[in-house]
Amino acid sequence: MIPLRHLSVATALLLWSAGAGVAAIRLASPFGEHMVLQQGVPVPIWGTGCPGGDNVNVSIAGQSVTTRSDWAGKWMVQLAPMKAGGPYQMLIEIGGMGPLIPSSAANLKGGVELNDVLIGDVWLAAGPSDTPAAQISDAGSAWIHIFKTSGRGGRGQWVLAAPDSVTGNAATAYSFARGLYEKLKMPIGVIDSAYAPLSPYAVRGVIWSRPSGVSTAYSGPVYESMVREGSAIRLHFRSAEGGLIAKGESLVGFLIAGEDRKFVPANAKIDGEEVVVSSPDVANPVAVRYGFADDPPPTLCNKVGLPASPFRTDDW
Repeated sequence: MIPLRHLSVATALLLWSAGAGVAAIRLASPFGEHMVLQQGVPVPIWGTGCPGGDNVNVSIAGQSVTTRSDWAGKWMVQLAPMKAGGPYQMLIEIGGMGPLIPSSAANLKGGVELNDVLIGDVWLAAGPSDTPAAQISDAGSAWIHIFKTSGRGGRGQWVLAAPDSVTGNAATAYSFARGLYEKLKMPIGVIDSAYAPLSPYAVRGVIWSRPSGVSTAYSGPVYESMVREGSAIRLHFRSAEGGLIAKGESLVGFLIAGEDRKFVPANAKIDGEEVVVSSPDVANPVAVRYGFADDPPPTLCNKVGLPASPFRTDDW
């Protein structure tokens, strides 16, 4: 037997984690079974895995995206925009030398298997902490799912709309969600907490639940189109009425690339309801990305303070 002191730190950690039965993948909140993912926009999925650069593959609805975890175990992928529908199964698998901990008989290679995943519109139900604990006795729908958190830590689970889950802020939001479903005939997700660590979870907008029971829906800026302007790219957004603002001293999180497809950090400035992106290192830009990081700061917002979802203008 090789003495433990002769092993590298990485190998020792690997043997310890495998022997201890530590799960290979831990998804960030609020990812889980019965979740609803936002349709029509790029969808970031992130979490932690075995440290040391393992491959992480995320598959759902006919697409599969692979990335590598960093040495701290953090990883993030960006799913291409998807159409509303479901239910789907999402499979998150690891590769390399990481521990292989199956979550079910159908996922023998390790990782996480999530069932009953829907794609539709996702809304954050926010409101004052003293919102009355209302309840809707006839609440129930397989196409309206509620994410219930367990406090400021943001951990929780997705559940189907039912009388015991549609309470508090979610009760007010459920009426809004049911009206949307009846009109749009697509899955609707409601995240019932002002404390959930969302960024950069993709959502359609926010439903503010007032004590009177009134719901008002808002949406953060949503990328719509781009146009080349010399050595810069001008981005146009929906839900940017009244102009855009930078949360913080300046806009960060933008990347720009030329025809070589090599993305570099970019300068970004707000021009009314648009953003102009450029870099002195890219003379002929062709594509822009925003929010492509493990924990991107939500610096681009509209006038009501709602952040823009991560996006990409390319399909590489």
